[in-house]
Amino acid sequence: MTRDERLKKGLLRVGELAKRAGVLSSTIRHYTNVGLLYPASTTPGGHRLYEEEKSLARLREIKKINSQRPSLAQIKERIDRQFNSGERK
Repeated sequence: MTRDERLKKGLLRVGELAKRAGVLSSTIRHYTNVGLLYPASTTPGGHRLYEEEKSLARLREIKKINSQRPSLAQIKERIDRQFNSGERK
C-alpha cells in the first residue's frame, strides 16, 4: 500500500500520527506498548498503522487526563471506559 493509499484510508504510521498529535514518536510507541493506543494494522514490513480520527481522539483524551498526573494504569482505565467500542484491550 502506498502512502497516498494509506492516507486516503485514514491510516497513519507512528511518525505521522506523532506529528499530527504534537508528541514524540517514542510517546506513540510507549502508549501502544502499555495498551493506551492500538494500531489498526501493520504493513508487510512491520510498521504499525493507526486510524487517524480514533487515535487522535484517544491522544487528546490521554493528554487531558495526563495533565491531572494520574498513573498510566488510571489513564488506561479511563481511556478504555470512554472508548470501549469493541477495540482490543
